[in-house]
Amino acid sequence: MAFGISEAQILGLWLETLFLGVNLVSFGFAVHAFLFNARGGTRRPAKDINWFLFLMCIFLCFTSIFDTGVGLAHNIDAFIKYKGPGGSDEHFHNISNWVNVAKVGRNEVPDTSPN
Repeated sequence: MAFGISEAQILGLWLETLFLGVNLVSFGFAVHAFLFNARGGTRRPAKDINWFLFLMCIFLCFTSIFDTGVGLAHNIDAFIKYKGPGGSDEHFHNISNWVNVAKVGRNEVPDTSPN
């Protein structure tokens, strides 16, 4: 069973929001683990916090929120705002749209490993 591009975009956005929810719950647990001690739930001193990992955790959470928001805006553009010929399929195949290029570029990273 093959999906068309429009169906794949809707399914992809639905799964992305599902996994964003899982990511936000994990983010909440991670922030609690970074900022509070396991014993008693008291606040950790600033010197005991691994700031690099804490900031990476925040960065990755905001990156996933931004990506989901861009996907939602892209689907709204394709299904609601685009009134041209070809419908949403044409909008998703338009390679001059920066969102299409960014999503393909994110998934098609060239292999730079030595042979």
